[in-house]
Order: sequence, then structure tokens, then C-alpha cells
Amino acid sequence: MNTYWVISGEKHRSQIGVDGDVITLENGLISRKVDVKKGTISLKNQEQNREYLNETGNDIEITIDGKAIDFYKETEFVKAERIATIADVHYEPTKCATEKMPYPAKGDGIKLIYEDGNFQYHVIYEIFDDIPVICKRLHIVNKSGRTAVINRYANDVLHIAEKEYSMFYGETSYNGGCALNSNRTLSVRYENGVLRMMFDVGPDADVKSGETFTGLRSYELVHTAKYYEQKMIEVKEMYRHVAPWVLESPFIYHILSDNSFRLRKAMDEISEIGFDSLIQSFGSKVNLESRRDGYLKKHKDIYDYGKSKGLGVGGYTLAIVKNYRPVRGPECNVYADPKGKIMRCLATEWSKQYWKDIFNFYDATGANAIEIDGPYHFYQCEGGETHLHKGLSDSRYLQWKLSTEDVFKEFRKRNVYINTPDWMFLNGTNKTGIGYEEIAFSEPRKHQLISSRIYNYKGTFGKIPSMGWSFIPLSVYHGGGKAASFAPLGKNLFDYEWSVFQHVMSGVLPCFRGKRLFDDDKSKAMLKKWVAFYKKYKYVINGTTVHFMPPIIDENDKGRTKDLDCILNVVPDGEVRGVLAVFNQTDREIEKAIKIPLYYANIVKVDEIPAPYKGSGITEVKNPVYGEYAPPYPVETEKEAEGTESQWYGRSQVVGHEEIKELARTEIIGEAEFVKEEKISETVSVDSNADAELYVKLKPMSYTYYIIKKKA
Repeated sequence: MNTYWVISGEKHRSQIGVDGDVITLENGLISRKVDVKKGTISLKNQEQNREYLNETGNDIEITIDGKAIDFYKETEFVKAERIATIADVHYEPTKCATEKMPYPAKGDGIKLIYEDGNFQYHVIYEIFDDIPVICKRLHIVNKSGRTAVINRYANDVLHIAEKEYSMFYGETSYNGGCALNSNRTLSVRYENGVLRMMFDVGPDADVKSGETFTGLRSYELVHTAKYYEQKMIEVKEMYRHVAPWVLESPFIYHILSDNSFRLRKAMDEISEIGFDSLIQSFGSKVNLESRRDGYLKKHKDIYDYGKSKGLGVGGYTLAIVKNYRPVRGPECNVYADPKGKIMRCLATEWSKQYWKDIFNFYDATGANAIEIDGPYHFYQCEGGETHLHKGLSDSRYLQWKLSTEDVFKEFRKRNVYINTPDWMFLNGTNKTGIGYEEIAFSEPRKHQLISSRIYNYKGTFGKIPSMGWSFIPLSVYHGGGKAASFAPLGKNLFDYEWSVFQHVMSGVLPCFRGKRLFDDDKSKAMLKKWVAFYKKYKYVINGTTVHFMPPIIDENDKGRTKDLDCILNVVPDGEVRGVLAVFNQTDREIEKAIKIPLYYANIVKVDEIPAPYKGSGITEVKNPVYGEYAPPYPVETEKEAEGTESQWYGRSQVVGHEEIKELARTEIIGEAEFVKEEKISETVSVDSNADAELYVKLKPMSYTYYIIKKKA
């Protein structure tokens, strides 16, 4: 119906052609031409016949043993080898996958081999079917007979015109790693018209003779759409293909207990209502570092019981912490980062033993889920006697290599589900925080309802819903007392169900953390109902999130919103095309017609991608601010936000929404069926802007939902 690659369903098969010295990778969406003796000579958006490069040639920068290498002049091209796309981690889809994507992603690859007498260089390209994405790798094989040092490493260097850069997205596997800072684009540097995919510090890595330095992987996407949200939808499509483990979305009970009887009882309870996993959360006193045979046997017995019920099982560990003081002795080697925070180095003998103990626990008990606080590996460290790095210059790289790249690959080999607080998806992690401040969960429950919707609204610009977790404090978290805790759950059922409902509808499943998941028949039935609903519609709910009516806090009453707000997730195929939730957290009844943007539901044909709704962008929604804590996202004016890099949403130009004009196309060209709460069906006209006008009427402090279908 529509030709836009995100929703069309058209196949775009990859192919690699060789014509003399020129190799062409293309799939109808993106093309890259590489002269094996000169470097990259073209990078195009094939759909738009749009060239991105204003200068061609040398696309690799390396310094080895203090000498910068002019790559194509100082190396000799040996040969090209066709290869299959590469699986960087082990992945087997589970029942919790919202959709099952092939891995590695379908496509084609080619390896270009160069030599200079001391080293062999493998320049590897992959192009994937159906997405405008190319992956590049540079592996360096040391054949010098001595240990060499890779001082500087940029595996891709592209001269992209300033005016074209907003239509390009770059990301690498070298990311994540600092508390409350995702560093999603730390290794993507664009300066003076030159884009570098590189280690920001060092790596200054020692490579022994005969060993191979694998560096990082870079991913390059060319945009079709021009607005921020649309660009991020394209990035999320990239993730569906290259990292499908992010589509795993289990219901997890984060229990506060290490008691065998309580754990077994909880496993019985949660399996009955359809939960998928139990994690012994922080505060449970589980010790994943224990080497005691009795302790390991106890947890093997417990976890075997949980797995017999089809549950994922595991625990929490603290890999690194701020303001840490050593309790294990001097081998911990506490150090201060430039901002004065105290952190543990993750390239030490202590760290090496720490991970060894963790893997021993998982191998001995059969645990298959883990919640890791950290690792925050991007703090630099001066080093010391028990450190595995030389100093500041290689401390970032080696911490990332030893405690992220290598560690998560090991967990993936064991089919372990990985919850982390940071952006390390390309290394194999499943889920991270949607974006929040912990103190928010010590505020009154009705405040939390709004703040959670705001965080989920904003967080899903840059994440598929399944990539993020939120939070429901079933017990008192950091304070706030009875007003903040959802327990007793039966007594506070209205607030509890509201919170569960909005998380289910957004697809951002929360950490259900506390001593009880339900405490009476009503709270049990409520959970069972919404778990079943989510599992029925999880494919749609984790489709494309469309932002159009954000929750806005009423400044006069922070437990209320100013107007209706909505959550909308859609898919471009199938019988069910969308799930819409509408909230009225005001103190008045609201009766009005609202426009629902259905372009990504692919119900009608629209030649041009419609502009986002005015007021729907990330800069228009302020963060909830209670007390004295700072919001986790910068609050900017539209003008300030234009062209900036957001640490939470990645490198992509924010187009000011003052530029968005109301479109005049209002001709009715199709119909959609809106089924209210799976009971009452209403046929709604869809216009030539792919908008459906829906009439709603909601009482104060109420919500409803609709299942959206394409009218036959």
C-alpha cells in the first residue's frame, strides 16, 4: 500500500557487486561503494538518490606503536572474501519475544583483507535486507612477532556535508557505561564535516603477536524521514533486525527475599497469574558472588523448581557503585573520576574474580536471568598494582572489553536474560531503564501515575517499549511512606490497577518490586487480567509508538493532568493494527473529539509521511519535578533543542515543532474499526492525512482503551 520502507512490507534484498577495484553494497534503500585501493567513494540513500559524501577516500584511521598509518597507501590489498552476516552474540528467542526476528539479520557481507608486513587488516562490511543499514568492522591481526599497541582506532571515517548529517544516524557497540548517562553516541564523533566511529579515548590496547584486535562495530543508517520521531522510528527498526533480543519482554517479579519457602511460594503465585520470571532484587540479600557449596545447592534447588514452572530465575548484583569504600581489602582499588565520584575499576584482579564468581553461581544454579547494577565502565582510572590496564589511556577500553563486551557475550552463551541500567544493547543486554529519577517513586501514588506516563512517553521516542523498564514500588522504596507505596495492594487497588494498566498499554513493563505481588483475590485477578491482555497484544503494543497527546501536569495539583493524554502503539499489518489508551487524570469530565494519527498503522495510502502533531515532541513535555531532585532530561526550548544531541535519545536532529503546519488534506479515503475495551465497535473515518477522528467521553480519574482494526 504505502512505499515507505518502515511500513510497506516490501522486500529489499541485499546484494554485493564487484566491478574491478570497486565493491558496491546495496539493497534499494542504501548503497555504499568502496574502492579497495582508495576507500569509500560513495554513500547514498537509494530511495531518494541522495549522496552524503562531499569528500571520498581514506575511511580508516589507525595509530599503532605511536605511528599513524596512511591506510590505503601503506597497506597492500590482498583479496576479498564473501561472508555471511555475523552473529555477535548467542541468541535463541523465547516465549517472551514480542516477535521472532531472524538472527543474525538476513543480508550479505564481504571481508577485504590488507597487509603491511607486520599486520593483517580485515575490513568487514555487512548490509542487511529491508533496512537502510550497513555495519562495518576493522580487525587487526598482529603478525609482527612482538606485542604491539593500538593507540588510536577509528574504523570508519566519512566526510559528510553538514546539511546532510541530520539525515544520517550512527551508533557503535562501544557505548553505555556511566551512571544516569547512556552514552549512546559517545563513540560517534562529528566535527568539521567529518564523522568518525571511534574509541573516544585510546584504546591504547596491547595486542600480542598472533592475537587479533577486534575493536568496535559501527552501524550506519540513512534516514528517509525528516522529523525527529520519524527518524527514531527508523532507528528502532534497525534494532529489531540487528539486536532482536531487545524484543524479549517478560513480566518480572522483583522479590525482596532469599528465603527458600517464600521464594517457592512466590513462584507458585506468579506462575498462576502468567508472570514469566522471578528475580531476587536488591534488598533480597541474594549473594551471586557466593562460593559456598550449600548456598549454591540451595539456589539450584529453588531455581530448578521455578524453571519447572516455566519461569526465568536469577538475582541482582552490584558491579560498581558511587561513593564506594573498600570492604574487601586494597585489591578493590577505589579511584575517583574527574567529577569526584568514587567508583570501582572494572579492569582489576578484583573485577576478574568478581565475574568469575558470578559465572560460577550461574553455572552451579542454572539461573537464567540477571539484574546488574552497572557496569559503569567509562570512568577513567590511573591504575595501580592489581589493575589490568596501564593507566588512563587504556582504562576505558579495557573496562568496556572485560566487563561489558566479554561479560555479556558469556551471559548470552548461557541464554541469560540481562537487565541493566544502561545502553548496552549491541553487546547483548535485553532491557534498560526507560528514564527516571528514583526519588519520583517516593512521591504520592497519583503523582507517580503521571510521572510514569511522562517517562514512558518520552522514553519510547528512542526505545522500542520492550527495551525499557519502569517501576512500581509495591513496598516503600526510598521513602514517602504509605502515600508512596502501592501496598496494601488490595486496599490501593484503584491506583495499583491504573499503574499496571498504563504500563501494559505503553509496553514498558515495570519492575514489580516488593514483598508481595498481590495480597487478595481482587489484586490477583487484576494482574492476571492485564498480563493476559498484554500477551494477547504484545506484538502490536511493541510495534511503533506514535506520540501525539502527552500528559501535562497541572501545576496547581501535581496529582492531576491538564487534559486528556494518550498512548498509541500500531503495526502496519495483521488484523489488529493498534492499541490506544486514553487517560483523564483531571478533576472534570471531558467530552471531545480527538485526532488519532494512523499513518504507521498502514490503513490508507498516503504519499508523504505526515508531520508529527504540534506539541507532541520531546521538548514540549516537561519532566515532573517534585522536591529538589533534578530531572533526568534537559528541559530545553524548541530553539535550544534544535540540532542538539540528547544523551537519552541518540544523535539525530530535533526539528522544531513550531515548523509543523496543520495539513489541509482532509478527504476521507478509508475506515478503521475502534473496539472500545473489546466490547463496543465503532467505525471511524480515516482521512488523507491518515488521521482518524474519535469521539471520547471520560469521567474524572478514569481511562479507557481501544483495539484498532483495519475495516474490511
